[in-house]
Amino acid sequence: MFVDWRQMPTMLSLLMGEFLYQLRAALDSCIYEATVLETGQSPPPDERNLGWPICATQAQFQKASRSIRALSEFRRAHVETYQPFNAGHLPPEFRVISESLGWVNDLARIDRHRRLHIVGGWASRISPKLTLPPGVTVQSRQTMRDGFLEDESEVVRFALAGWQRGMELEGNPDLLIDVMLDELPPPRTPEDTIGDRTRWMVVSTEVVTRAMAKSFGFGFEPGESREPSGSD
Repeated sequence: MFVDWRQMPTMLSLLMGEFLYQLRAALDSCIYEATVLETGQSPPPDERNLGWPICATQAQFQKASRSIRALSEFRRAHVETYQPFNAGHLPPEFRVISESLGWVNDLARIDRHRRLHIVGGWASRISPKLTLPPGVTVQSRQTMRDGFLEDESEVVRFALAGWQRGMELEGNPDLLIDVMLDELPPPRTPEDTIGDRTRWMVVSTEVVTRAMAKSFGFGFEPGESREPSGSD
């Protein structure tokens, strides 16, 4: 039993690249503007090296921290808190922020320096169904694991007992197909979709940049306290 998966439109990859560029630009612009406010200089000192570091290890962060060295200790700590290397030390509701920022950084770098992302179909919840003639039984079956669908993908291979030429059967691959990027970690659950991941990349970028703005007294909702916690 096969599923024929045609190539996704190239425009999807182009749009994903633009989406990642805009998120990464928002993070770097946040550090640029924060440095302008900290130093009172526009353009700020060392402007070409400013940016929001996103690092997989503490050592990488220490090396990249020159890009935020003009910020106060509190604001540098804010940037460090949500680094991917700190994900394991954060509560689940905050861990997804650091993981999502890591996706933004890694995917944007790949898109910028190597190639566009391969957008394809990811199969999960695979539970193929067969309707067999009377007296025919399934002797053995092998079902594919969750994964990308190629142009033609074998969903299940089975052997039948009692089958004779001319008999008719019906088959249904019965699987969930979601769009996925091949550079992202495999989904952890069927609910871990590309839609959910892109949403979290947007939300996480907004959360950390809004917190930075609030530390300077900007971005408060009506009725919200204007005391920026932990700022200078």
